[in-house]
Amino acid sequence: FPSHDSGIIVFIGIFIFRSATIREIIISLIGLITPLLITIAVYYSSGMDIMALKQAVLFNLFAGSGKYSFSAFQITGLSLILLVMIVSIFHLLALLNNKKIKSRKTFMLLLWSLAAVTGVYIFVPSASEELIWFIAIPLSYIISHYLIFSRNRIVPEIALGTIFIVIIIMQVLNLI
Repeated sequence: FPSHDSGIIVFIGIFIFRSATIREIIISLIGLITPLLITIAVYYSSGMDIMALKQAVLFNLFAGSGKYSFSAFQITGLSLILLVMIVSIFHLLALLNNKKIKSRKTFMLLLWSLAAVTGVYIFVPSASEELIWFIAIPLSYIISHYLIFSRNRIVPEIALGTIFIVIIIMQVLNLI
């Protein structure tokens, strides 16, 4: 179940955008537990072993996943994107108090979701390397904010062009 990382983002969103009431928290918990309850009901009604499901869930949550090895060029490309990401986050944090309330809350949710997915990737042994690509969702908003609102036009243009070139080369190298 990948709900442990999605659930973190849901609760962060509740606390950022709304005043967290017990009712909303309980409804969110029920929403996160519902797929598991439906799966248990299907297992029970079809006569399958529920203990095997329990072992599968525990294995998927806490056992280590297979290791993916990044190529040297992928590491180089991801390092470049990491550098642009760090610059973009500092640029966003410097301008965050100047944003409207809704924009500020949205960017805070993006930053928290970036931190939550990164934390899940680092601390949960069953998290796979595909979570790195899931980070691209909030990262695209943060980098685009940097590209649009940066006063210096040359550095963001060079960074964007370099990212495009690196991504194209990574895609071509994956085909070979």
